[in-house]
Amino acid sequence: EEFKAESELATQRLENTDIDKLRSACRKVMDKFPFVAKPTSGDPREWKNTLRAMVFLEIYGDEAK
Repeated sequence: EEFKAESELATQRLENTDIDKLRSACRKVMDKFPFVAKPTSGDPREWKNTLRAMVFLEIYGDEAK
């Protein structure tokens, strides 16, 4: 239940992220990890969980430090 809530918050945050920042982070993740499923749309809610998590960490991962 807590995981679902955190996942939803992360998804909402990605939805509110500047589209250029989102695209750039997505490209970086794809370059580093070509096995990750590519996004089928610009809507993070429609992405696979792995891609969504990796893009989130690419953009906001430093905040945890």
